[in-house]
Amino acid sequence: MIFIKTNWFIPKRFEAYNYGFITLMRPEVYHDEPLREHERTHFRQFLRSPLTHSFKYTFNKEYRFQAEAEAFSEQLKYYKVGKYKTAKARFAKFLHANYGLDKTLSQCSNAIKDLR
Repeated sequence: MIFIKTNWFIPKRFEAYNYGFITLMRPEVYHDEPLREHERTHFRQFLRSPLTHSFKYTFNKEYRFQAEAEAFSEQLKYYKVGKYKTAKARFAKFLHANYGLDKTLSQCSNAIKDLR
């Protein structure tokens, strides 16, 4: 997996974007380890089904929801107890608002698991 520092080809609402083996990250978040773990999760998802992952992620809302919930759950592992609830709430709001999933905020929050 390759991380590239750039502002190109990343949708405006995101700080990073994974394209299979390549992850593009905005310069201001390039060294953000929790975000890198989120993107590594997408890379592992790609490796589990390299021929279909991108297609399913793009066109299947339930698959995209599960993929993002898994990635946010992995990212959440990096937050200590004091910041855990705040981070989980922020991730749930972001998932609810930015992925076109037709899921409630509660459903998004419940899908993000504490994997610590």
